Amino acid sequence: MNFGYEDRRASFSGDLGSVCRIVLDDAAASDLLPERDESGDKTAFGNALVIAGSAGCTGAPFFSATACQRCGAGLVRLAVPSEIHAIEAVKLNEVMVIPVDIDRHADIDERSIAEYLKLASRSDAVLAGPGISVTQNNRLLIRRLIRSSRIPLVLDADALNCLSGDPQALLDAQCDIVITPHEREFTRLFSFDGVPGDDELLGFAARYGAVVVYKSAETRIASPSGVLRVNSGAANSGMAKGGSGDVLAGMVLAFLTQGMEAEEAAALAVRLHSVAGRIARERLTQYVMLPSDVIGCFPEAFKVIMER
Repeated sequence: MNFGYEDRRASFSGDLGSVCRIVLDDAAASDLLPERDESGDKTAFGNALVIAGSAGCTGAPFFSATACQRCGAGLVRLAVPSEIHAIEAVKLNEVMVIPVDIDRHADIDERSIAEYLKLASRSDAVLAGPGISVTQNNRLLIRRLIRSSRIPLVLDADALNCLSGDPQALLDAQCDIVITPHEREFTRLFSFDGVPGDDELLGFAARYGAVVVYKSAETRIASPSGVLRVNSGAANSGMAKGGSGDVLAGMVLAFLTQGMEAEEAAALAVRLHSVAGRIARERLTQYVMLPSDVIGCFPEAFKVIMER
């Protein structure tokens, strides 16, 4: 759903009595699952772009891109700094890995920013942030991406850290945005201490016109339209490991790429992610399971949702 740019930020009055609360369970996720056109080619299922990675952060782009493709996107392109291109290209066979040049200080420059924006303009949805690091030029990239994009954006991890203390930048968007902060990222972005209540979370979503996926043991998805979805009963300490958020962000991207509305794409991704995590925990225990194991459990998780 495109919230109408200007008026999308005023669609929720802050009166919790009018809020639509939805318990996000397997049945609710089943209703959201997009249909597949059995005669469609890859273009029918969208062109996704992941902007991720930096030296020392080579796992995040792998997790996001793999999760995106595993969730049905037709074509997934991964744009990474040239210094880690070979690493990602070796690990990813089905994903198109695109190198973007960096300067002698191992940072992107104006030409790099232009290349990222060009790739984004040729996509159906974009995820930016996993493992990109926080630099002056990455801050500029994220702001220019927000201002220029006409397709849905997912902002995760370092994309949110690049906006720390300046959520007003989100108001420049002319597209639907999903942000996926955990508590510390939320605090840094909005300069907010503590855990936000439901009314506060919905208030932030409405004020900045973004779908807010507040990640926790009970993840909540707040929409500017005043809908709050709660992923109850899904606590799983085995998912409290680096890389889990990168997997979830890639899943949100996949469903946006396939044409789902932003709040529903986020909700479906959150539930499927938790179901796959539950299966991984049952197989491996919460101590042993890894984000890659969660991706490995996607087939069974999809079957659980599809059979509801």
